[in-house]
Amino acid sequence: MKKYLKKFTTLLMVTMCVGAISITTKAAWGGIFDSNDNMNFQDTLHGKHLYTDSSFSVSLNQYTSGMPISGTRISTWKTNTDATQLWENRMGPRIPKEVLLLPNTNTDVALNVVRSNSGTQLTANLYPQIGNYYNDTVMVKNEINAASNFLSYIITTQSRITNGVTYRSLNLTVSSQPTPASDGNGTSKYCEFNTGSKRFYEKNG
Repeated sequence: MKKYLKKFTTLLMVTMCVGAISITTKAAWGGIFDSNDNMNFQDTLHGKHLYTDSSFSVSLNQYTSGMPISGTRISTWKTNTDATQLWENRMGPRIPKEVLLLPNTNTDVALNVVRSNSGTQLTANLYPQIGNYYNDTVMVKNEINAASNFLSYIITTQSRITNGVTYRSLNLTVSSQPTPASDGNGTSKYCEFNTGSKRFYEKNG
């Protein structure tokens, strides 16, 4: 009896270890984002502007005149009341400050880094989070300052290694490339991910 009990205990421990390894692999950065991951992200802010300056005059914008969809570029634009400037902020469970940034009018897509190569100057657009690489769709908000009326932070995409290729950690910034349509202020430019550093601002309350 003791012999069988010992075998059973050993088998149980092995099963638990395998399960733990599976969970760790599932939770590791660099894998594919799936529907189970999506359920773990909690909606904390709805219909919020993300500003590029502390005077709140320029906002992060979904560059479209209609519904933001997969492939829609990210730009800056003079702050207004258009729905393309409103974002939903979903906080993740794995590390502090990890976040999905979703257009308020289409939460099937999220802010994404276009990893067309392993370079350090890459397009920022919208792309479905489910089926995408976890590290390309889940951003990290690295808080810089918390004032009475705003928070400021850097939006970062994490590195990953896929098929032996290393894709670096990059920050969301504003490029020098103007958008085809202008906001009339000279502030409408495409956003990109690169090694630079750009603060974004969020109003408190």
